[in-house]
Amino acid sequence: MVLLPRTELIRAVLQEPDALEAERARRTLRDYLEQMWRVLEPAPFVPGWHIDAMCDHLQAVRDRQVRKLIITVPPRHTKSTVVSIAFPTWAWVDAPEMRFLFASYADSLATRDAVKSRRVLQSDWYQRRWGDRFQLTGDQNEKRRYENDRTGYRLVTSVGGSATGE
Repeated sequence: MVLLPRTELIRAVLQEPDALEAERARRTLRDYLEQMWRVLEPAPFVPGWHIDAMCDHLQAVRDRQVRKLIITVPPRHTKSTVVSIAFPTWAWVDAPEMRFLFASYADSLATRDAVKSRRVLQSDWYQRRWGDRFQLTGDQNEKRRYENDRTGYRLVTSVGGSATGE
């Protein structure tokens, strides 16, 4: 992760009021999640220690400090939003070449999260902040698989689905 020099960050904030918020979101998945939340959810973001823990561990995965991670939290504790929607879109801010394979027991859930993730990538909020870093390719931009012009992609599958060869 590249940090902006202090003077460059100050200059950016003075020129663009959203620059500080964007830089905070770029630096940590937790800040990114809280800001991104407004793109997808009408309900207010409710923080919790479990969300902080998921974000910290996923950030370590992106930074290659953690190679294997299992997240076990009860249903309805924002695991899908953090892991399947926020994490890949945040990771692409600094590493658009990353490739993701998401699997679920239900095809509809895997597809739902991929669609929400793509909505974040195409949102005005994301495009204003990081739209210059990569573009989704037009020839591979589907619900279940989309790619960007920096060789990154997201593919979803489910039990009984096919990921062989990917």
